Amino acid sequence: MAKQCYLLLFTNCSNFKGHGYLCVDSVATTPGSCGVVLVINGVNTGIGEKEATFIPVKYAGAYPIPPEYSTRYDSEYYGSCCNPPNFTFYCQGSKQAKVTVLNQEYIFQNAPIKVSCEGTTLIIEDSSGGGTNVGVPNCNSYKVSCDDDCPDGYCKIDCEAYPGYCCLNEAEIQSLSNQLR
Repeated sequence: MAKQCYLLLFTNCSNFKGHGYLCVDSVATTPGSCGVVLVINGVNTGIGEKEATFIPVKYAGAYPIPPEYSTRYDSEYYGSCCNPPNFTFYCQGSKQAKVTVLNQEYIFQNAPIKVSCEGTTLIIEDSSGGGTNVGVPNCNSYKVSCDDDCPDGYCKIDCEAYPGYCCLNEAEIQSLSNQLR
């Protein structure tokens, strides 16, 4: 069985709420003295909770933690989450970010953003926790620009068409320039 990442939201026997992440094969509960006991990978852990909810997630932080569960009580005993994404941060100090994938633009009004790519999946999240997953041919097929600027490798020139500028590929301009010589 493949391991799955779960977010655990719980209320313990002293009525304190908390959360944790588990990277496990299976999760369940069984009736216990104060409510339920956690069953991890088919084993009764003896950990009693008044209430326990398991939410499957792709990685730690992928699901917004309800404020009442934001106090962290978990000890990381079972690990955090399976294969967490490796994020790169873009547009620090900017108001807006744009991610371009194969001529499709994704605009994020809450910069900075963080981006992770693995295989053919691009994960993009903005500073408010909103985001999207985008299918990509490979991890070199996206560009990020900040505050309406052009992505790296492009130059910005004024144009009459919206938004008032165009981004020209510097490599293509250099190639055309070399052909004219």
